[in-house]
Amino acid sequence: MKPGEEKYPHVFSPGRIGKVEFKNRIKYASTETNFNYGDGFVSEREIAYMEAQARGGAGMVTTQGAYTDPVGEGKGYVGMMGIWDDKYIPGLKKIADVIRKHDSVSVLQLMHCGRVGGVELPYTIGPSEVKQRIPRFREPVEMTDEKIELTIEEHVQGAIRCQEAGYDMVEISGIVGYLVSNFISSYTNLRTDKWGGDIAGRALFMTEIVRRIRKAVGPDYPIIIRLCGDELLHDRGGNSVDESLAAIKLAQEAGIDCLSVTAGWQESAVSVISRDCPQGSWLYIAEKMKKELDVAVAMAYRLFEPQYPEAAIAAGNLDVWESCRAMIADPDLPNKILEGREHEVRPCMACNIC
Repeated sequence: MKPGEEKYPHVFSPGRIGKVEFKNRIKYASTETNFNYGDGFVSEREIAYMEAQARGGAGMVTTQGAYTDPVGEGKGYVGMMGIWDDKYIPGLKKIADVIRKHDSVSVLQLMHCGRVGGVELPYTIGPSEVKQRIPRFREPVEMTDEKIELTIEEHVQGAIRCQEAGYDMVEISGIVGYLVSNFISSYTNLRTDKWGGDIAGRALFMTEIVRRIRKAVGPDYPIIIRLCGDELLHDRGGNSVDESLAAIKLAQEAGIDCLSVTAGWQESAVSVISRDCPQGSWLYIAEKMKKELDVAVAMAYRLFEPQYPEAAIAAGNLDVWESCRAMIADPDLPNKILEGREHEVRPCMACNIC
């Protein structure tokens, strides 16, 4: 037994999401690198970066978000990779292959950036025309019913391509003010048709994406979704914690296998991932989800050191330790902890410059 397995037996125990097993409970969480080409094709630099994350010892490795539409309305970063056409599959497959080469489970994330998207367009889109709180983003245009249906189908086709590219799981991004969260939140969804109203109506866009992806990929292909446990938008009339939980329960009913739970939006008035937030600050949200759900629960925010997820997993309050910025700082973090070399880990300062 290696030193890390003795010190952190739960972190280094095998895990399972759906029918897919992984060697430990560490998941490199999705983050945009801007390493890819502006036309959506995967670059060799991105492949090398993702291989480094797998080589570092994580049981699961998640790609950056891939935008799902040909217009680029979902594209929030210039170097974001695309998944809206079969032409992208060969490049996406290269990432899945290098992850698998290092005995890690590969996960591809689908991401439509919604009101913070359209990086190369003069507009953004969303469920309603709600003025931006952050000046650098453009105001959103309200989506028509036809546009909503098209966008759902684009997510489904993205999931099919994910499966064809050889990934073990697909992940849907619904956090921080991206499109799925725009529909769920009472702050940004003012609609009175079937896509709005109460929490079931506001969550319908999300649940239709999950249901239709489940139908397309089959019963055994794991679906992860990232959703806010607390939007921290209470000064803007955002969802209550109970409404967020209700939306997450609807995602479970629709067919997810795992929830990656987060806190806050880009437009929240409080910090969630900066150094002024103590490590483990948000674990109470994961604990609440574990008590209410029957699917696996993962969390990333402010969990840079293994003692925090170890205690949470041991207590039955967490299933998967997601790591993003800490593994940007040091992709070898899992192996260094496993081998008893924690003192060699290059620490993340949570400065968010990355």
